[in-house]
Amino acid sequence: MFTKFLNDLPLRDKLMLSYFIILLLALSMFGGFAFQRSTVVIKQQVEASTDQIIMQAKNNLESYMRDVENVLMKIHFDSTVQEVLRAHQPSDNFQLNMGIKTLERIILGADIFRKKTSSIQLFAFEKNKYPSLRAGDYVFSSKSVEQEVWFKKTVEMEGRMYWYADKDQVCVARLIVDVNDPGRFLGIIQAKVDINQFFGEVGKIKIGKTGRVFLVDDDRIITPTDNELVKILNSKPSFFSEIYRSANGSNFETFNDKEYLIVYEELSGTKWKLIGMVPTIELVENVGVIRNALFLIGAISLVVASISSVFISYRISGPIHALADCMKNFDVDQYTEVSVHSNDEIGEIYSSFNKMVKRIRQLLKEVSEQSRREKEAELRALQAQINSHFLYNTLDSINWLAIKYGVDDISLIVNSLANFLRYSLNKGREFISIANELEQVKSYITIQKFRLKNKFDVKFHVDKEVLPYTIIKLTLQPLVENAINHGFDGIDYKGLIEINAWKDDKYVYLEVTDNGKGGDVDSLNSMLLENENEILENRGYGIRNVNERLKLYFGEDCGLNFEDNEYGGITVTVKVKAVLFGQMEGEHYDKSTDSR
Repeated sequence: MFTKFLNDLPLRDKLMLSYFIILLLALSMFGGFAFQRSTVVIKQQVEASTDQIIMQAKNNLESYMRDVENVLMKIHFDSTVQEVLRAHQPSDNFQLNMGIKTLERIILGADIFRKKTSSIQLFAFEKNKYPSLRAGDYVFSSKSVEQEVWFKKTVEMEGRMYWYADKDQVCVARLIVDVNDPGRFLGIIQAKVDINQFFGEVGKIKIGKTGRVFLVDDDRIITPTDNELVKILNSKPSFFSEIYRSANGSNFETFNDKEYLIVYEELSGTKWKLIGMVPTIELVENVGVIRNALFLIGAISLVVASISSVFISYRISGPIHALADCMKNFDVDQYTEVSVHSNDEIGEIYSSFNKMVKRIRQLLKEVSEQSRREKEAELRALQAQINSHFLYNTLDSINWLAIKYGVDDISLIVNSLANFLRYSLNKGREFISIANELEQVKSYITIQKFRLKNKFDVKFHVDKEVLPYTIIKLTLQPLVENAINHGFDGIDYKGLIEINAWKDDKYVYLEVTDNGKGGDVDSLNSMLLENENEILENRGYGIRNVNERLKLYFGEDCGLNFEDNEYGGITVTVKVKAVLFGQMEGEHYDKSTDSR
């Protein structure tokens, strides 16, 4: 029954059903295991790594606290501080001010560069004439703060450090005890630290992508206070009472239907809690055990899927593979039809493929015939415009007349023009040997030197090895013309053009260097990349055309490049692939044309 149902399904449904069965088997076997294992490993890894981060942060803050406490202890045990505070209050203002100045000097010297504290203040007992509390000073009478909560708490600590938070500062205070009479209290020394300085690098710690570290005092978050996680913690006030039941611990809490890992540690000597909070889901991708487990599950699933796929879909996919192999071998030189062995969807595809092959053959034949007719029409149009034999014969007659009447200059120009036209036409072919291209340029230079009355000289430095290689006709002539018309325009010295040619293993290079007035090579190189409709009339079109033809026939890595040179002019380099003449168009290099 099932076999009949499977055979009647379309091919697409057959493949979809087989893949669905394979994936269902694999996921059923390993899905439950992967989910259970990943949950356990996530919580273990997250708790361990986050606890380590919080412990390190705790150690950093406690180290800072000890440094601040050492500053206070230094002031406490200073013999001069003990002596001034122990002495009776002087009756005259001079002695009073001297005592205050002495205490201020010692306070300032205890943390002179304020590396650990923002401010230090001393409140003296039994010194009613000392000034009341005001900003900017260091020494005061204790009468001005006796009603403050922190003052009372410090007295209750009986010489131990008392840490508390005050707005944007953390503060620490302790009693100054008479070292000669431990039962006598001389005053209180207090230090304040900016909360950002105190929290420092700890505030920059990130757990996962958005997890942060917070410092909590009772039911208030001290720092930082501008994080989105602060709002989440404040939305559940009972959370603070829960973490104060023990000095440290960790647990998973749910806020707004999202699970977070909470790790907390109490700072020694305070009731402050250092809390690390991070969404559990952010750390899943960082757990190596989970990744390995998923790789293992994927590998096993792949094996099961492969075995099942071979067993179920062999008869279904076999004809498709055969057709695919046939299409891989399909190219312009081979249009082989395939045999049709069935009447199902595969048979229809085979029949359509055969129809496509026949149609391609017909189209290629039509295109070939159309191309032949177009070329014949172009040749007829060209012959109608210029009869090369008539032109050459006419120029030859003019040359003999010039020789007959002894006009050598006219003979030279006519011969150069004839050679220039012969190489330019090149029997209608696009490619030419470098040797013939150089001959064509020489003819052009001869005409230009005569026209401009030897305004410039030309030097050739050509490696004979490059002469039999291929180039596109009329490549160098536009470059030489550009140097003459633009480089030598307006100069008051004799121009020089150097034409160099050499090759390496893969490319042939030709250079046209002039000593003209130079130009903006960046603009020239940019011009080669512009759209044709962006080039101004009669400005750069010939150069751009040369560059495009080089790239078309030799590849995108070939073409022109402009550079400044040591003469103050411009050097343009032609780069083409090293292809011997005749290998692109069936041409043959004729050494008789090489005059170098």
